[in-house]
Amino acid sequence: MIKQLVLVIVSLAIIACSQEKPSEAPKKLPAVTLTPAERESLLSFQKNLLDKEYIADKAVKIAVTEIKNAISGGQATADLPAIIGRAKGECLKTGAELTQSVIPAKLPPELQASLRDGRDALIASYKAYGEAFDALRSFTAEKNPMLLLEYRKKYAEAQELYGGAAQKIKGALSSCGIATAN
Repeated sequence: MIKQLVLVIVSLAIIACSQEKPSEAPKKLPAVTLTPAERESLLSFQKNLLDKEYIADKAVKIAVTEIKNAISGGQATADLPAIIGRAKGECLKTGAELTQSVIPAKLPPELQASLRDGRDALIASYKAYGEAFDALRSFTAEKNPMLLLEYRKKYAEAQELYGGAAQKIKGALSSCGIATAN
């Protein structure tokens, strides 16, 4: 009976999180010509963001793979709580480190605003990932299905925030002619 209840709740959570919301059209920034020094500072900012995100991104991917395996009835590793805790810690650490990222000062105001909005959305996404993993860790301890729903909700929120952040930062970089990785 409890397995069926958990299965129903998980199914409802998957359906609720997979419903697509209409995305707002990203604001297209005008093309900007940068001096070599401005271009270098923007490239440095981009590298700084990518470096700070790298470990958290890997921790999230590993945790999500293990969680999907456990939810689908596969063999869960004995280290699942440790993996979840590590992912939460890395996400919160990355969010805190991103608050220290300085937007290059000598850029046009609309470009600075887009980079700031993107950075702030990244910070919020990593906070939401941390909250999602916290709810999941509580679920593994308490077996309360509502905590699994909370995980799904926070995880979907984190993904949405991350996607918006990436779009804003990529838009700012591409307006300057700087290529971005997918």
